[in-house]
Amino acid sequence: MAATEQVSEPEGPLWPPVKARTGWPEPDEARLGHLAEEWAKAGAEFDATARYDVGHLTDQWPDDTGGAFQARVRATLGRAATTAGGMTALATRTETFATEVQQLKQAIRGYIEANTEVYVSAATMPGGGAAFQADFVDQVAAQVNAMIADTAERVAGDDGVSVPPPPPGGASPRANADYWKGLTEAQKLHLSRENPEWVGNANGVPAHYRDIANRTLLARERDLLESEAATLRDRIANVKGPGASVTKYALEADLAKVEGKLSGIREIEGRLASTDGDTTTPESPNGADGRYYLLGISGKNDGRAIVARGNPDTADHVATFVPGMYSDLATYRGQLDWSQSMHAAADTDQTSTSVITWLGYDAPDDAEVISTQQAEEGAPALRDFQEGLRQSQSGDPAHQTVVAHSYGGVVAGTAARDMEDGQSLADDLVSLGAPGLGSGVGHADDLHVPEGHVWTTESQHDAVGDTAGLTGPITPLPAPIHGADPTEPRFGARTFNADAEPGGINRYWETLHHHNGYFNGPPEDNPALRTTGDIIAGRTPEQQEPN
Repeated sequence: MAATEQVSEPEGPLWPPVKARTGWPEPDEARLGHLAEEWAKAGAEFDATARYDVGHLTDQWPDDTGGAFQARVRATLGRAATTAGGMTALATRTETFATEVQQLKQAIRGYIEANTEVYVSAATMPGGGAAFQADFVDQVAAQVNAMIADTAERVAGDDGVSVPPPPPGGASPRANADYWKGLTEAQKLHLSRENPEWVGNANGVPAHYRDIANRTLLARERDLLESEAATLRDRIANVKGPGASVTKYALEADLAKVEGKLSGIREIEGRLASTDGDTTTPESPNGADGRYYLLGISGKNDGRAIVARGNPDTADHVATFVPGMYSDLATYRGQLDWSQSMHAAADTDQTSTSVITWLGYDAPDDAEVISTQQAEEGAPALRDFQEGLRQSQSGDPAHQTVVAHSYGGVVAGTAARDMEDGQSLADDLVSLGAPGLGSGVGHADDLHVPEGHVWTTESQHDAVGDTAGLTGPITPLPAPIHGADPTEPRFGARTFNADAEPGGINRYWETLHHHNGYFNGPPEDNPALRTTGDIIAGRTPEQQEPN
């Protein structure tokens, strides 16, 4: 930041009577400029701290305690990143204010100097010089006061940037994108910081700005949940009287749910602070973007989150991962790990990849999995999100893939089913262990995805995938609840192998290993992960036939 020089008061006989009516702006622009420099330095130091790579701790301290410590460090570094953004924003505002004060004082000084000669000449006018001077002083003072008021209006309460009202909530991604493209850079940054609720949830707004907005919302959600947890702990400690054990049990269940959501938020904070896999630098901005971008966050109910690994607006290949049953903010770390596995399986030196963990709906638990309600409610949100990705692309259109696991397949299939003619949810749709791809979906053609680009697989002992084609119990002619089994040949999808080797199971809970095994291990040992990575990257999979 350039040093801000102090402007001295005007000289000459006109200024004293004008100053008596207007005053001289009190803020010291030089001190403000110095303060802005110091805050900018502090922001840079916090940013440097936030970029500290803790990956080496995994090798040096590989046990569970080390993992917990690493997660805590990542969360702390996440807060440092948030503080860095706040300090940088504060420095920018302060510098803007200092510049406004400097320019105002220069304008007043110039205006007084330009009119001093007229004021002096008026004294020699016969029969009325003093009266003319008094009127002239009033006119000049009125103009100076107007200049001060105009500056105050620009800087009062904000950073001096005027922004036209954004589209209402629920506007189309196209409307949001068109509005955003009409803003200046200063307006975009202002809106991201001052109206994070709109920017953070606006499909069609670029990921960079949604990330700025959602980091603010993330800090708010964390503070709210920490406050809620503290209140619950206090209530638990003071439970007394008849029925205390029942009341305490209920409060402890509520506390566990809040703490689960807090653990998810801390995990997200740690990921946002991570620079693992990021080779972008100011000198090489086109390196592999392994950074995390926060595209959505909510602590309400079970919690929701949308996090991208790699910038979806600049990547050549963009995958949206839709997780399934039992997914919530408390379990979000696992979904992020699965997305990381897909990102690693897809990325190459020749192309860039972004994988988005889209938990933008209320995933079902237990028996809820046989209901279509969550899919019907989540599908419109997924369609809008996908359209927003298309609208915010900064260059050539990216190759888009939707990867859906478990009940996420029902959500993605329902979203694809309801696309208008000529439109597609994505270029490729991958289903992993899904109980179907949506009510009424009996063939791949029902999904409006380009022919030959619906891909499905199911592990041999995946109990959830085995429910595909399950029929309702009370219909005269039972119809599949979530549509036809997408792995059946007559469905028309391209199927591929999910199991490295055939194998049996001895216990029911081992089916969960198979249901979640599509993302485990290195790609060379996991055909499902390897093939999914190939599809995301637009490569022709080595094999497409199931065992």
